[in-house]
Amino acid sequence: MFKKLSQFIEKMEMGEEVHVDDLQIRRLIHKDAGLNTQIPLLTLDEACRRRLVTIKEVSNGATVSRIEVKNDSPHKVFVLEGELVRGARQDRAVNTNTVIEPNMSKEVPVSCVEQGRWRGDSPEFTTNYATFPPSIKSDLQNQVTDNSINFGFNDSNQSEIWNKIGIKQASMSVYSITNSILDIFEANNARLSSDDVRNAINPCKDQVGFLAFIRGGFAGGEIFGNAELYSKTCASLIYGYLLDSLDRNVSFPFVDVSTALRDFKPIRLMRIKSEGSGSEFRFYTKCLQGTYRLVDDNFVYCNLFARKSNNHRRFVNW
Repeated sequence: MFKKLSQFIEKMEMGEEVHVDDLQIRRLIHKDAGLNTQIPLLTLDEACRRRLVTIKEVSNGATVSRIEVKNDSPHKVFVLEGELVRGARQDRAVNTNTVIEPNMSKEVPVSCVEQGRWRGDSPEFTTNYATFPPSIKSDLQNQVTDNSINFGFNDSNQSEIWNKIGIKQASMSVYSITNSILDIFEANNARLSSDDVRNAINPCKDQVGFLAFIRGGFAGGEIFGNAELYSKTCASLIYGYLLDSLDRNVSFPFVDVSTALRDFKPIRLMRIKSEGSGSEFRFYTKCLQGTYRLVDDNFVYCNLFARKSNNHRRFVNW
């Protein structure tokens, strides 16, 4: 299963570098990626804007760790790990990549990102065109991996998520009545919507992803199975990386990512519980860790983070 991802990465090329303050983005190019379009996937934001999905609390309205996504379209809907949704009883973040079949409903595992509210401000959720910053997303991924392996559920450690959000609010001097991470994005909206940010977001021809560095450290990488899917998700992902770059108390380890990608071999590889159709995997290489998704045996998405020392040895069930 790892072969599909490694073969895809082998054919990638490094594109131009784009700088926005302390954030450096290295574009990833794949000239054959346009051929990998067998899976017509809608993104959650795209489907929401076209009113093809409904996102709401689960039927009893009292489950923090789950929301219901109803797909009324004839296409699969791809929900991205760390994607933020706003509204209903409290804002949430999606715990793991999820693919929802056409004309189906799915309970999606989520984390609360708004500790100070539990009331119905609106009957449904809306997408917010933002994802978790990598400093929180990488921790979320580790938590979900642990719980999936040990307990069979793709849940996070909710108290740790709240703690991370609280630290970021304090670090960036943002006051939020309900402690929502989306208020941190809104407080920095002027910077996030500037011209140089728009230039960084705009994808170039055949771009399928990027590597991101903050003050020289490797913040993470995002890779998609085709350029079209990347173009529909890149803004929300880059906003998350930009938010971390604006936080002077966030740092990332230095990693020779180019060399790591040239020798992209897993030390550990496992399949975890898949939410919706397709297969979800976690992997560890010598200096990287991440997740990748297959749908109908086609590579759809992968992310990369610097591997924490001996992190893979925690998983006794591998």
